Amino acid sequence: MTTFTLFKPNGIEAKFALMRSPVEAEALVATIFAFSARFHSSDRDPSRIAQCPTPSYFAAIASRRLQDALDSYEDTTPPFHLLQAMVLDVFYNIFKSLRSKSWRYLGQAIRLGYDLKLHLLDIHSVDSDGDKTDRDLERWSLLEERRRAWWALWELDVFASTIRRLPLAIDWTQNFTWLPAPDACWFQGVYKQSCFLAPDPGQRWKNMSRVVNTSAKAWLIVVTSLMHDAQQLVYNPLPVSESSSFQSKKDNLAIIANALYCTTSSMPRELVYEGQALDFDTKTRPRDINCRQFHADIYSIYLMTQLVHFMSDHHVVCAQMAAAARAHATNAPRAGDSPSWSNYMAAAENIVTIVRNSAHNHVKYVNPLFTNTLWFAAASQIACKLVGPSCRAEALAASNYDLLELTIQRCTSFWGSNDILKPRLDTIETELRSLVAKNADKAADGDEALGRKDPGAAEGHLPPGPPPINGTSFHGSGLAGAQEVSMDDVQMPFVPLFPSGHDPNSLSEQIVFDDLEHFLPYGLDELWKF
Repeated sequence: MTTFTLFKPNGIEAKFALMRSPVEAEALVATIFAFSARFHSSDRDPSRIAQCPTPSYFAAIASRRLQDALDSYEDTTPPFHLLQAMVLDVFYNIFKSLRSKSWRYLGQAIRLGYDLKLHLLDIHSVDSDGDKTDRDLERWSLLEERRRAWWALWELDVFASTIRRLPLAIDWTQNFTWLPAPDACWFQGVYKQSCFLAPDPGQRWKNMSRVVNTSAKAWLIVVTSLMHDAQQLVYNPLPVSESSSFQSKKDNLAIIANALYCTTSSMPRELVYEGQALDFDTKTRPRDINCRQFHADIYSIYLMTQLVHFMSDHHVVCAQMAAAARAHATNAPRAGDSPSWSNYMAAAENIVTIVRNSAHNHVKYVNPLFTNTLWFAAASQIACKLVGPSCRAEALAASNYDLLELTIQRCTSFWGSNDILKPRLDTIETELRSLVAKNADKAADGDEALGRKDPGAAEGHLPPGPPPINGTSFHGSGLAGAQEVSMDDVQMPFVPLFPSGHDPNSLSEQIVFDDLEHFLPYGLDELWKF
C-alpha cells in the first residue's frame, strides 16, 4: 500500500519458511487482507470471486491470531514478522478509532519494537560510500526492512499522541535508526546511506541534504517531526508558572517555521507540490503502482506541511475569536488579516487546492489519518465564514467547506472510520453562532442601559474609563461567561504562549477557547468514554 512500504516485492514468501506455526502465517496474511479486501473489485469484474469477506472479517482474524502467536512466546522475544503484522493491525485499528483499544495495541507494538532493538539498528554504523559486498548489501537490505517497520510505528505514535495530547511512547533522544532509504534503492539492492533524525529541528534537513537522501518517506518523517515539535509548544498542559517564558516559546516556534521553510526548499523538487494535477492514474498499467505512490508521496508531504502551519498559528487565531465575534455581532469594522490568521487561512486554502486538483478516488490511496488535517482546513472555513476578516469572502469559505466536508465524508466512508469528525464541525459552527448571538445580545443590552443611564450615550458619547471586559469561554457545557478571570486561574494548553498582559480585553480574547477542545478534531471526552 502507499502509506507504508514494509515488504519488498516478491519477498514475503520467504518469511513463511521462518514461521514456527501456521498461526503466525495466518496472522500476517490476515492483516494484509484486511487492507487488500477494501480494494476488491468483484462487483465490477465478473471473473473475480463472487463474494469477498469484508475487511473487518480479516481484521478480526488477524487480531485473534496475533494474540495467540504472541502468547505462545511467553517470555521470549517474538520474531520480526509478527511485529510487521502488528504494525498493519495497529494501523487498521487506529484509523478506525483512536480510543483505548487501538492506543493499547500501539503501545504493545512499540514495546515489541524495543525488544527487537529496532531503535538501535544503526548505533554502530559507520558512514561509508565505498563498494559493498553482496553480504554487506544483504545485511543492509535486512536492516532497511526493519527500519521501515520502526518508522511506521514512529509515525503512528506521533499521530496518536498528537490527537490524544499525550506523551510519545518512542523516545526521540534514544532513536539510533536511520531514516528510510528510497524505495527504488531498497527494491533493487542498491546501497544508500541515510541519517538519523536529529534532535535539533534546524539540523534535520541539513542531515538529509548531506547524505542526499531522496526518500519521500524520510522527508515526510522530517516534516512530521516539525509538526509534533510545534504541537508540543502550543498545547502544553503546564500552568503558566511552570512553563518557559513567552518569548522563548515564540522564538522556538519561529525556529520551527524556519526549519520548515528550509526543509521544503531542500527536498527533491519532484516531491514539492506546485499546483499540478495528481491523478493517481494506473489505468494503462494496473500493476504499476509507481505513479500512484509518487502522487501519494507528494500529497502526504504537502498536507503535513500545512498541518505544521495549523499547529503554529491556529491557537492565536482562536484567541482572536472573541474580538472577531464581537465585531461581527455589532457590525463594527472588522480588522484585516493578522499574520497568524493569514498563515492559517493560507494553509487551509492550500489544502483545498490540492484536494481539488487530485483524482476523485484519491482518498483510496492516501493515508486515511490525513483526514484529520482536512478537518483543520474545514474548521478554518467555518471560522472564516462566521467571524473572519471582512476581506475574506464568506461565499468562497462556504464553498471551500463543502468541498472539504465531502472529501472527509468520502474518506471516512471508504476506510470505515468512526464518524466523529463531522459532528465536531457541526459543534464549531453551533458554538460560533452562539458566540456571535450572545455578543449581539450584550451589545443591545449595553446600548439600552447606556440610553437609560446616560442621555449622552444616545448621541454616541461613551462614559469615561476602560472598556468593559466582554469575556466568553468554551467549557464542557458550551459557552459560559468568563468575567473576572485572571491568568493564574486559566488552565489552557496554549496559555504559556501568551505573556501576562495588563489589557483586560486582550485577556478576555485569550480565554475564548480555554482548552481548544472545540477547535481540535477530537475531544478528550470522545476519546475516553466508551
